[in-house]
Amino acid sequence: MDDISTVIRDLIDYFIAIAWTISVIFIIIWAYQMLFGSVTEASDSSWKDTIRYAIIWFAISALSWFIVKLIFDNLS
Repeated sequence: MDDISTVIRDLIDYFIAIAWTISVIFIIIWAYQMLFGSVTEASDSSWKDTIRYAIIWFAISALSWFIVKLIFDNLS
């Protein structure tokens, strides 16, 4: 039973790390395009949505990591 919980915890950590990486990549791309002026006023609203979703995705994945860690720490 301990091996199954360890595998599940490792898989969840792996997928949450992927979610964090993707959201950070989106934030870096957005910052790069804002810095070098690639974002115009016409595309500004779509980029605002993109950065908003990336930040929300990062926050949700961080929160889910804390919840999963709390559950597994209390079960073991």
